[in-house]
Amino acid sequence: MSKFFAVHGRESIYAVVKAHSKEEAFTEFARGQMDDDRMMDEINSLSATESLLEQFFHDENGHFFQSTTGELELSPSVLAIEEHRRNDYIDSHVAKNAYDFWEDKFEYAEMYLQELENSHMKGLDYKPSFPEEFYIDTIKRIIQRTKWFTEFEIIEIDLENKNYQLIYRY
Repeated sequence: MSKFFAVHGRESIYAVVKAHSKEEAFTEFARGQMDDDRMMDEINSLSATESLLEQFFHDENGHFFQSTTGELELSPSVLAIEEHRRNDYIDSHVAKNAYDFWEDKFEYAEMYLQELENSHMKGLDYKPSFPEEFYIDTIKRIIQRTKWFTEFEIIEIDLENKNYQLIYRY
């Protein structure tokens, strides 16, 4: 029997989802986010500074880019690496961080890294193409692991024994 779940991300979003469980409600909510241009840009934009990819451009010393002048610059720790080894160093950390992000779905990390490689070969106008399952899984990870929503909660709506249920109070 289906239930209703309230989904909120603080002031950012409120939604009602029909599902059998909280996990299914989360999956359906993520599927619905595929209609959100901002969320899809987060995944499909392969920019090292304004998308999911930004999460992968770091090592144990911090982010590879800094902005002290308003222009992006390589961080001092990356500049200290010999120039002929610098790209390999960055690429290896981006790959490691992608595999960490999709820790139990290595095939998704490989898919993402392949699309990133395709974008390098084909230029700025390249648009990646991922299957629906990839998008749903990735949206769920973005919600759980980043600050996409300041707060995120899924609450079962149960009005069987009452006519009122408080979902969220600010």
